[in-house]
Amino acid sequence: MKISLEISHDIEQQLRTEGADLNREAKEVYLMEQYRQAKLSHRQLQEALGLSFDATEQLLKKRGLGQNLEIEEFEAGRDLLTPY
Repeated sequence: MKISLEISHDIEQQLRTEGADLNREAKEVYLMEQYRQAKLSHRQLQEALGLSFDATEQLLKKRGLGQNLEIEEFEAGRDLLTPY
């Protein structure tokens, strides 16, 4: 699927001068919003962006969507995954 949007030439030039990959950034923002709204799973987001699990986590954290777990919460969650 292709999505397009229009921005002024001046803004486009400014952003491109700053080295931005506008297509990639727009794709990331759109897909992360779908993830935030629980329309995509973490796995789907990871695959759509072509990233590893860790790289996806870093990107989410960079955009303010990461999980900021305290160590106690992490340990408690890990214990739930341990088979009996």
